[in-house]
Amino acid sequence: MGNEGDGMTATQKEICDGFVYIRQYGPGTASLNVAVAASIVMHHFGLWARYAERDREGEKYVVAARSLRRHARGVVGMDPDAVHASRAAAAKDPEDDESEELEDVGEALAAIGWS
Repeated sequence: MGNEGDGMTATQKEICDGFVYIRQYGPGTASLNVAVAASIVMHHFGLWARYAERDREGEKYVVAARSLRRHARGVVGMDPDAVHASRAAAAKDPEDDESEELEDVGEALAAIGWS
């Protein structure tokens, strides 16, 4: 995402497959705060990907209850290799994936009018 003052370095730009620009209106600014820019991009990606909006109770979003820590701080609960294997197995199961596979984020953002 770069930084708020100078943007991305030449080295960072060289490794990018493409760029996303957020349209800005009015003469007041030339850039956005990095956190704000990331939020806008993630919001539009969620719309494009047709993620379901989280349920709300009144004005608050419903979130899952936090699980209790089962290990001392600094101790990993699961073997990292087991976590990776579990995620890889889930990714290979077409029954679990109801959305279309995203091959190119640039194409996805272009599809919703971002260039």
